[in-house]
Amino acid sequence: MLSHRRIHKHRAGRTSLAAFALLVIARAASAVGTCTSTTFSPYPGLTHQAMRLTDPAGQQTAIFDLEWGGALVSLSYAGVERVWAQATAGAVRPAWYATPISSAYPFYTPEQAGDQGNNGTPLFMASCRAGPALVLIGGVTDYTQGASGYGVANTVKSGQLNFSMLAAPYALTTSASFVANPLGTPGYYLSLSQRVANVHASENFVFGFEAGAYAPYGFSSLVRQPPQCDSIAANCVGGSTPALVAGAYPSTDLADGIAIGIAPPSAFTDSAASAFATLSTDSTNGNRSLHLQTDRWTMPPGTSRTVRWYVMSGSWNGALAFMSAATMSSTGNAAFFRSDFDGDGLADKVVFRPSTGTWWVKRSDGGTDYVVQLGTAGDIPVPAKYTGSSRADYAVFRPSSGYWYVKTAAGVDQPTVQFGASGDIPVPGQYGSDPRTYRAVWRPSNGTWYIRTADGSQLPGVAWGVSGDIPVPGDYDGDGITDMAVFRPSSGTWYVRFSGGGTATVNFGAFGDIPVPAAFTNSTSARADYGIFRPSNGVWYVRSSATLADQATVQFGTSGDIPLPAQMAGDGRADKVVWRPSDYKWYVLSAEGINPASVSWGTSGDIPIAK
Repeated sequence: MLSHRRIHKHRAGRTSLAAFALLVIARAASAVGTCTSTTFSPYPGLTHQAMRLTDPAGQQTAIFDLEWGGALVSLSYAGVERVWAQATAGAVRPAWYATPISSAYPFYTPEQAGDQGNNGTPLFMASCRAGPALVLIGGVTDYTQGASGYGVANTVKSGQLNFSMLAAPYALTTSASFVANPLGTPGYYLSLSQRVANVHASENFVFGFEAGAYAPYGFSSLVRQPPQCDSIAANCVGGSTPALVAGAYPSTDLADGIAIGIAPPSAFTDSAASAFATLSTDSTNGNRSLHLQTDRWTMPPGTSRTVRWYVMSGSWNGALAFMSAATMSSTGNAAFFRSDFDGDGLADKVVFRPSTGTWWVKRSDGGTDYVVQLGTAGDIPVPAKYTGSSRADYAVFRPSSGYWYVKTAAGVDQPTVQFGASGDIPVPGQYGSDPRTYRAVWRPSNGTWYIRTADGSQLPGVAWGVSGDIPVPGDYDGDGITDMAVFRPSSGTWYVRFSGGGTATVNFGAFGDIPVPAAFTNSTSARADYGIFRPSNGVWYVRSSATLADQATVQFGTSGDIPLPAQMAGDGRADKVVWRPSDYKWYVLSAEGINPASVSWGTSGDIPIAK
C-alpha cells in the first residue's frame, strides 16, 4: 500500500494520518432541536443548498452541504465556527484509499464530499426525521478523478451537473443527530453514523480508512489521546486500544475548540489493524486537520460497514470524558439505578427504547414480560425505588427541562418534579435514612452535587469532582447510604466522599476503562467495590472497598459490549453482565462462575439497564 502522505499529497492540509473513537450511546436528541433546509457559502460568490440541524438546547448549529455529498461543512457553538470547509478537501467527512488499480491512476481515494477539482458528490435523498435527525443518502466520488474506472459520475459544481468525473462504486448513508452529553458543557455533541455499502460485483480492495475533520487555522493547539498513537509504527492495535480522540483548540488551555472521536478502534477497523490519530497544519490553505485512521478496512462486494463517530465542541477534557464514558449506558453509568420490576429481589433484563419511549422488561421470575410506556427520545432512564415499594419504579430524567417523570411498577404515574438543569447528570440514590430513592444531579460545570429528599427538601449543594469526571455514586463504606464519588478518566482515580465523614482516593483504572462499581465481593450488604471493565480486552478488574485487595481478574465480554453489573443470581453478590449491541444479547457470568445461556432482549438503539 502506498504511504498515507503520498496518497493524499493533493489534498489540502493532508500531510499526516489519523485516529479513531466510537462508543455506544443510544440516546437521540430531544424534539426541541430543529432540522431545516438552508444554504451554505464555502467562499464568497458561491452558494450551495444545505440542511441545518440544531441541538435541543439551541447552542449549536450543524450544516450539511447537499452539493458536497452531505458532508458536515459548518459547526458553530457560542457563535464560533469550528469547521473549515472552503474546498471538498476540507469539512468533516470520511474517506478511504487503496493501492491503485493501474499505473495510469496512481491514486484511488473514494470520498464523501467530492474530488480534487471541487466537483461535489450528488445526493439521492435528504430527509429530516423525528428526534430530530438528518438522514442523507448519496454516492461517493473518486477524489483523484479516475482511479476507479467504473463509469462516468454526475458530479455537481456551482449548481450545475458535471458528467466528466468517475464514480467509486459505494453508497453512503449518513444519520446525523445531537446526542445528550451528561458529562459536561455543551449539553449535546454531534453524532454521525455512516454506513458504507460496496455495490460493485468484484471490487475488493484492502482499504485504509479515515474520519477527518478540518478546523480553522487559528485552532493551533492540536492534541490526541493516547498521545503515542500517532502512526502505524506506534502499534496501537484496533482490537486492544482504548478510545482515541483528536482535537484542535485556539489556545493551550484546550478550553473551547473541536474534537472528534471513535472508540473502541475495532468499531471502524479490522481488529488486528492499526488505529491512530494524526494532526496536520496547512498554512497555504489556512486550516488545521484531525484524522482518525486505520490502515486496514475491508469491505467485500455486497457488504457494508457502519462507522459511528462524534464531533465535539467545547473543551478537550469534556471530549475525553464523554468518549471514556460512552461505552456505558447513555446515562454514563447504570450502576446506581435499580431494575427489579417484578419484586423478586433479582435484577430484570431491561431496555429503554428512545425511539418510542417504551420500556421492555424481561422478568427474572419467569412471569409475563412487561412493556411500559414512559418517556421520549432524549430522556435518560433512571429507574429506582422512588415510592419505597419493593419493586422498582420506571423513571426518566429529561435534560432539556430538568423534569423527573416516575411511574410505579403497578402503572401509576407520580407527580412530575423539576429538579436539575440542562447539562446535569442524574445520580439518584439513597442519600439518607429514608428507604425511598432521592432525586439528585451532579453538575459538571461546577462539580457540585444537588440532592432533593424524598420528602421534597433540598439539601445543601456539595462540591465533589471537576468537569471531565464521571459520577459513580455508591455505598462504598457499607453503611446503607449512598456516597458521593467520581472516577477521573484522565488519571484512573476514584474520589469518594463518605456519607459518614471522611474521604478516599483510590488509583484503580486507566483512560478508556469503564467504571462499574458494584457489590462484587459482599453477599450480605450492598457495599460497592471499585470495579473496572476494560473494553480493549473484555477484562473485569475489581478491588474490594473494604480491604482494598485486588480480586482475580475475569475475562468476560468483548470490545463494544456494555457492562452492567447486577445481581441476577441468588447469592447476593453482583454478577458480571454485558449487553452486546451487535446481536442484542445479554451475557451473564454469575459470582459463582456459572455462565448461563445468553438471552436476546432488545434491538438497535435501545439503552440496556440492569442493577
